[in-house]
Amino acid sequence: MRFLLAIAAAVLSVGSAFADEPAACYIKRDPTGDFIPGKIQRFGADRPTSAQIAHLVNNDNKANSRCFKRHIEREGGYTLEGMGILYAIRIAPSGKVTQVSVVAEDNINDGMLMACFARSICEWKFAPRSDGAEQLVLVPPVITGRLRGNSFRRDIEKFY
Repeated sequence: MRFLLAIAAAVLSVGSAFADEPAACYIKRDPTGDFIPGKIQRFGADRPTSAQIAHLVNNDNKANSRCFKRHIEREGGYTLEGMGILYAIRIAPSGKVTQVSVVAEDNINDGMLMACFARSICEWKFAPRSDGAEQLVLVPPVITGRLRGNSFRRDIEKFY
């Protein structure tokens, strides 16, 4: 009986390790210092990667809608002021997203919403690179509503 319980526990722990893998790739602030203007490819610089990102963003609309719904329910309504988040991703030579970080944000203090979007990005898969190089790439910004002021626009322009 103990043997069966040990096997069941091992199977559950392996399953939870795989389930937590997308959460492990999201780091709100990049600790490596790599995600700075000049090191990150702007969206559109590498056409095949950018086309794949655009396709993946469109595929994630349903998941992101669920994130928004939970955010609105938690916050008690929709903010009219709008918000913006700009993510950058680290893509391993194998095509796996290994890190997602926020490089700019405006009018949002909801870490759960930012993590919800990032987890869907963590699950993205890209074609392996033949040159064996890692990529740091910007993802198109997530913007809702009309942002007031120019601070987010200035933050985005630093990367473009």
